[in-house]
Amino acid sequence: MSKQGQPLERPKTFLRQPLQLSEYCTNSRMRHRVKHAIAQKINKDAARVLGAAAECSAACCLPLQDVMLPNLRQLCAMLDKEHASLSFWEQQLKSVSGTDAGAEDRTCAICLEEDCPLDSLGILPCAHIFHVECLREALRANPACPHCRRAASLREVSSLQLQLHPPEDEEDNVVGDQRAQQEFSAAQLVHGTKLAAVARRLACIQRDDPQAKALVFVQWQSLEGKVARALQDHGVPVLRLPRGRLAGQFLSDFQAGRSSDFALVLSLEHCAAGANLTIASHVIFVHPMNAATVDMAVAWEKQALGRVRRAGQSRSEVQVYRFVTRDTVEEHITLLHRQHA
Repeated sequence: MSKQGQPLERPKTFLRQPLQLSEYCTNSRMRHRVKHAIAQKINKDAARVLGAAAECSAACCLPLQDVMLPNLRQLCAMLDKEHASLSFWEQQLKSVSGTDAGAEDRTCAICLEEDCPLDSLGILPCAHIFHVECLREALRANPACPHCRRAASLREVSSLQLQLHPPEDEEDNVVGDQRAQQEFSAAQLVHGTKLAAVARRLACIQRDDPQAKALVFVQWQSLEGKVARALQDHGVPVLRLPRGRLAGQFLSDFQAGRSSDFALVLSLEHCAAGANLTIASHVIFVHPMNAATVDMAVAWEKQALGRVRRAGQSRSEVQVYRFVTRDTVEEHITLLHRQHA
C-alpha cells in the first residue's frame, strides 16, 4: 500500500544495500577525516564532537583528496564485483529458461538429478541453483551455498519458476491508475487489501450465480470471527459456525439450503471432520495452511476440499480460489504445497 493507504498495482521494491564506511575505508584515521569533513558541511554540533576526539588533530591533517581516492578505488572494485555477480545471475536464468536448455542446465548439484522441473528448483542470491528440498536440508546443516560457500539462509531462497515467470495479476486483483486514485472504503482501511480482494471475489461469484454457495477456509478458529466481520463489513452475506451442540444443526441447515446466507466461514480447528457440505461449489482459502510437515498441510487442504467434492455434489465443477500475499512467507509455503500436492 502507498503512504496514503492506497493499493499499488504491484509492490514496488528497491535494492537497498547500504555500505558501511568501514567496508571500503579500513583505516581509522581516514574514516575520521571523512566523517569530520561531512559533519562540517551538514552538522556543526557533530563536527564539534568529532573535533574533540583524541585522533582528530592527526587525522584531519590528511588531505581529503588523498583519503577519498583510495576509498573510491575500493568502491569501484566492489561495484565491478557486484556487476559480475549480476551478470552471472542473468546468465543462469537465461540458461535454464531457453528452449535449448539441456538436462545439465537444470541439474541439482546436491542430489545430481538432471532435467529437474522448474517448479522444484530454487536459486540463491549467488545465482547457484538446486532443488528447494535439497537446499533446505543443506542450509539447515550449514548456512552457506553448497557450491561457492557464500553465506546464505532459507529466507534467501527464491523460486526459480517465479523468477522466470512472475505471476500475472488477475483482472479482479489488478488495481489500475483510475482505481488507485479512488479513496478506500472504511472496510478496506480497517481490514486491509487482502480481505477486500476476498470480498470482491465472493461478490463476483454471487453476482454471476445467485444460487451458488461458498466455503471460506482459514486455519485457526481465532481467525473465523475476524474474517467473517471483514466480509460482512464489505457487504458479503456470510455466516460463522457457532460453537457447541448447535454446530451440527447449523451445518445441516446450510447443507439443506435453509440458510439464506451465501457463504460460510470455517476453520480447520473448528469444523468437524467429514462434514458434508456439497451444497457449496466454491472453496476459498484465505491463506495457505501451515503444519508440522508439508504433507500434513497439503492433507488438511485436501480434507477441506473433500467437504464439497464428494458424492452428492450436483455441480459439474468445483471452483477453488487461493489468496496468497506476494513476496511473503505465504508465497514460499504455497510453492512447497504445489510441489507436494
